[in-house]
Amino acid sequence: MSLSHCKKLYRTGELRCKVASIGPEVNGFIYRSRKGKLYILVDESVSPEARTRALLHESHHATADLPSGKYVLGLDERNSCREQAADEYAARE
Repeated sequence: MSLSHCKKLYRTGELRCKVASIGPEVNGFIYRSRKGKLYILVDESVSPEARTRALLHESHHATADLPSGKYVLGLDERNSCREQAADEYAARE
């Protein structure tokens, strides 16, 4: 999984990003629509740097976790291996 793969998903329209008010608990999240498109929602109230980190973090989930099946994360699972891998990816990019 690489940043170039994420860019390809954006270019082809398979992955879309929206900025919205989603609350203070998370900076962003990803979901698959009924039509099969992936959407990343990023909280509009966070700094531009935090938005970028959230976008990269969720992009990692789009390419590393979601293709292998359903992926659901509760707020109490923020320290899971998947979340740590996504954080590490966002920090590298």
